[in-house]
Amino acid sequence: MREKFTIALVLLYVFSTPLVTAKIIYIDQFGEDINDQYSYNYDYSQAVVKFIYNEINTEKLIGTIQATNLKPYTTYQVKISGKPTCKYSEGNDLINEYIGLIGRWTCLDCSGSALQRNRNDAQYYARSHFRGDGSECIQGYLVFDFFTVDDNGNAEKTIESKNSYHVLWCGGGTCNSKNNNHLNKPDPNHPDTYFCPIDKVDGEIERGTCDGLRLSDGKYNVIISLTEESFHQGHWAVVLKKDIEFEIGQTTTTTTIQTTTTTTRPSWSPPTWEPPKWEPPRWTPPTWTIPQWNPPTWNFPTTTTIPITTTIPNFRPPTWTIPSWNPTSWTIPTWNIPKW
Repeated sequence: MREKFTIALVLLYVFSTPLVTAKIIYIDQFGEDINDQYSYNYDYSQAVVKFIYNEINTEKLIGTIQATNLKPYTTYQVKISGKPTCKYSEGNDLINEYIGLIGRWTCLDCSGSALQRNRNDAQYYARSHFRGDGSECIQGYLVFDFFTVDDNGNAEKTIESKNSYHVLWCGGGTCNSKNNNHLNKPDPNHPDTYFCPIDKVDGEIERGTCDGLRLSDGKYNVIISLTEESFHQGHWAVVLKKDIEFEIGQTTTTTTIQTTTTTTRPSWSPPTWEPPKWEPPRWTPPTWTIPQWNPPTWNFPTTTTIPITTTIPNFRPPTWTIPSWNPTSWTIPTWNIPKW
């Protein structure tokens, strides 16, 4: 008998795309320009800025800014900065240098405004602790995106590191335009302060092309920060910051999809078993290898000398006595033959 039942299916799909691991940090530490802000000083202790980002991704840092109670109407640069070892014991000079070479430079132990502390590539190689004479502690930073808050200081926007910006403009929202034709003064509490409508902000490219930036693979231990954009009407102030770690590289994603469906349980039949067919193993006679026999070579001497010693006794011939002959009377002589 078949029976209907509802089951929850968990389907696992493995794609060749980056592993999406959501991580949340709060950008809540005061920046070095907190007391030298654009137009007027705002109490940033009441601000809440949450950054939800992909801890591991391919080519770009991607995440969502959720902000409340920031300075009303303000546009903020979003940037990452390296950690030179001249200031940060856990820093990495190579990562700091890489960020500066795709972005910009600032001097950490110099006085003056953010604009006065800016450095270029030549000054980095001449003065930095890592490459130059050590006279300045120079940090690399990358302005890669931006967002603008409403009249309550709130905003939510997805940002990604696909651009290297020099500065922001209010030119109509087109990348790399360099004018402030759309600046306005919307804040009744600060009627002399210029701001830019949300949809009119754009960035001036520092290096590369619009949407052309790709981060090199590796692990990044850097600083993410928010800088007030003044649109060349005042200071550029770093007001909030936080340490951030992320990784750029190829990984594998495991996505879990849960769904509910109705199916029918089939009747069960035992499987049919067939014994496996047995075949005796085939025998292959071994191959014998008879070694080749070489008879030994005998060497016989060609000349043999056999010594023979012979002693020949001294030979003495016998002495013969011939008797006188008497014809009348003849006596047969007696012979004495000596013995040998």
